[in-house]
Amino acid sequence: MSNRLFGAAACFLAITSSTLGQNAASPSSAEELLNVVIEKYRTLKSYSADGTFIHGTPPDREDDRGSLQIRFARPSLRFESQSTLGPIRMHRIWWSNEGANYAWSTLWPRVNTFSADAVYAACWHAGGGPAYVFPEILDQRFAIKRGGPHLASLPPMMLQPDQVVDDTDCYHLILKNGAAMPDQSYDLWIAKNDLLIRKFHYRIGAGWHEEIYRNIQVDVELPEDTFRIAAPGS
Repeated sequence: MSNRLFGAAACFLAITSSTLGQNAASPSSAEELLNVVIEKYRTLKSYSADGTFIHGTPPDREDDRGSLQIRFARPSLRFESQSTLGPIRMHRIWWSNEGANYAWSTLWPRVNTFSADAVYAACWHAGGGPAYVFPEILDQRFAIKRGGPHLASLPPMMLQPDQVVDDTDCYHLILKNGAAMPDQSYDLWIAKNDLLIRKFHYRIGAGWHEEIYRNIQVDVELPEDTFRIAAPGS
C-alpha cells in the first residue's frame, strides 16, 4: 500500500473511531463496532496496559488470580503475568518479534527460544492462561486456534445496555446465540470514549476467565529496555 493510500485509510479510521466514540448511539450493530475496534488495534504503533485476571470454575470458585502487563511496539510484544492466588506464585513472560518467540516462567526458569510461527508453543510454555486471549487483536501473527477464545475472533455478539467499568462508560456486548450454546457465555466491555477494551469475561463448560485492562496508553514511546529478552533480575 502506498503512503498516500495508507494515510487515507488511517484518516478514515480516525474519523470513524472518533464518531463512534463521541456518539453512544452510532454503532448499528456489535459487528460494526467490533470491526472498528479490531482495525483500531491493528493500526496502533504501540500499546501499553496493566491489568488483572481471574480464572475459575463455576459457579464462582477462583482457581487462579493475578496481574498482567502488556507492552507492544510493532512488531515486538512483551506479555507478562504473575499469579497471586495459592501457595505457588507463578511468574511468566512471553516475548515475540518477527524473528522468534521466547518464554520464561518459574516452572522453566530459563529463557526458551521458539520459531517465529510457534506462537502457541511459546504461550503454553509461558503458562498459557491470559497470554492466549489478548495479543491476537494487536497483530494477526499472534492468532492461534487453541487456548480458548481470542478477542479478534469472537463468535457473533450483540449490543446490550451500556455499563460502567472503572468509572468509564462502556459498550457492553454479549454472545448473540447464547440460547444455542448453553455451556458458553462471552461478555465484552469497550470504552465509549476511545473504543479500547476495558474488560472481557467468558465461560466455556467447566471454566471461566476474566481480564480487566487499566493504565492504557497507545502510540507512545516505550522504554528502550522494554523488549530486552532476559530472565527477571538478570
